[in-house]
Amino acid sequence: MKKIFTLAAAVLASVTMMAQDAPSVDVEAMTDAASETYFTSYNGDAVTLSLAATYETFNNAGGYYVKLDQTNNTAYVGVTAQQEITKVAFLVTGNGDNKNINAGLIGYTEVTENPDFAHVDYATNIAPAVAISSKYYENAQWVEFDLTGLELKAIYFAKQWKNVYIGESTSKASYPSGNAQSLFVYGIRVWAGAAVPMTDPVTSVEISGPEACYVNQKATYSATTDVKANAYKWFVNDAEQEGATSAKFDFTPDAEGNYSIVCQAKNDNNADFVASEAIVLVASVRPVVERVSVSASTTWDFANAATANVQAENADDFFVFANLDGEWAENFAANAIEGRAQYFYYKSNNCFQGHALRFTTTVAGTLTVEFSNTGKPERPYRHLYLNGADVNPELKSNSTTKLTAENIAVEAGDILLEGMMEDKDENENDIMTPNMLRFYKVIFTAAGEPTGINNAEEAVKAVKVIRNGQLFIEKNGVLFNAQGARL
Repeated sequence: MKKIFTLAAAVLASVTMMAQDAPSVDVEAMTDAASETYFTSYNGDAVTLSLAATYETFNNAGGYYVKLDQTNNTAYVGVTAQQEITKVAFLVTGNGDNKNINAGLIGYTEVTENPDFAHVDYATNIAPAVAISSKYYENAQWVEFDLTGLELKAIYFAKQWKNVYIGESTSKASYPSGNAQSLFVYGIRVWAGAAVPMTDPVTSVEISGPEACYVNQKATYSATTDVKANAYKWFVNDAEQEGATSAKFDFTPDAEGNYSIVCQAKNDNNADFVASEAIVLVASVRPVVERVSVSASTTWDFANAATANVQAENADDFFVFANLDGEWAENFAANAIEGRAQYFYYKSNNCFQGHALRFTTTVAGTLTVEFSNTGKPERPYRHLYLNGADVNPELKSNSTTKLTAENIAVEAGDILLEGMMEDKDENENDIMTPNMLRFYKVIFTAAGEPTGINNAEEAVKAVKVIRNGQLFIEKNGVLFNAQGARL
C-alpha cells in the first residue's frame, strides 16, 4: 500500500508541475497593429496585461514590440492577476547591437488601481545582464523571473526602477543600480495560480491585526492558514465585506463602537469555508490635541516622520499634525506644529508639501529651514517667507533641489513659514502670490544652545534677523541691512 500511495503522490505532483509549466498567458509574438489585442484581460487565472509605453512595428514585417526606453512609471509592462504570479518571462532585445539587458521588475502582493511605484513589496533586476547581439526579433531572448512563494499579484517590468523603497525599509535603491539599457519587448509569458495541495484541505485560519483604532482610521488585518488557501472571505459584525477576497483586509470604521472581524478561507479540497476566531476592534473618536508651545530646541525632520502619506480633507485649514491620521515618529513633535498642506507627509519625497507651517516658541533662538520648489526645473521661483517677510530674496527655488536658510534669529512668539511664488498681476507688474513649498527639515535652536549644524566658529559669524517685517544681518553684535550697509 505504501508503494502505491507513493506512486500516486508522485503522479499527482507531476500533474501539478505540468499544470504550472503551462503559462496562463503566452504571447510569443505580437502581430496585430492594435496593442489592445494583447494588453487586455485573459481568462483562466484572470490575468490582465497593461501597457504604459510606445507600441511600434519592426522591420515592416508585420510584427510589433513594446519600447521600454524610460525609467519608472513612464514606460513599463504591467501584469496583474487574481491569484499568485509564480513566474513571468519577457522576450527582449536591446535597442541596438550587442546590448546587455539588465532591466528591473517590481511587485506587489495586492492589486491597486494606482500603485505607488516608489514603495513596493518586491524589487529585482536581471543579473547577470543578458547579452543580445541585435535589436531584431530573430535575436530576441526570453528572460525569466521566478516569483514562486512571493505571493505577488501585480508586477511591473521596466528599463529601470529608480529610488524604490521595499516594504518598510527606510533606504531606497534602484533596480538596476547602475546604467540601464533601453529594450524592446516582443513577447510575454505569465504563470499565475500557485499550486494548491492536492489532498489537504484548510483546517485552521488565524488572523492578526489591531484591537483598537480611531474612527476613520484604517485598520489592516491578515490571515494565515495551515495549508495553502485560494479563497478568502472577510466579515465585519457577521456582514460579508464586498471585494474582500484576499489574505489581507483593510477596514475603516466610520463610527464609534465594537467591530467583530472574522476571516473565512478554503481551498479546492474543502467542502466549505473555515472560519477564524474573531478579533474585536474597538473604535473611538480621536481626542483633539491643542497645539503646545516649544521652549527648547526642537527639530522636525520629515525624512522619516511617518510610515505612510498623511493628507487632510480640507487643505485650506490649519491642522495640528497630531490630530491627523498618521503614525508619527516618536521623536517628531507632532503636537507642537500645525500646517496647511496638500501632503502633511509626502512619503515618496520625505517632505511636507504645502502652503504653510506654524508653531510657537516661548524663547528666542535661531531657525534653520531646508526647502525647495515642488516640481521640475524651470518652474517660477518660489521663496520662503517668515512671518510675512522674505527670508532672503536671493534664496529662491525653481526645482526640487534642496536649499537651506540657516541661523535666522527669531524672537519668542508665533513662527509662520510660508511659500510665495514670483508672479505677475493683470498689468504685468511683479508680485508675490502664495504657493506651496516642500519642507524637508525645520530646526528651532533655543538661544544659548548649539545649532547642531554649524560649528561654533560659523555660528558667530552672522545671523539673519527679521524685525518689523524687514530683514537684517547681525554679525558680532553689529547690525547690517539686507544690502550690507552697517546701521
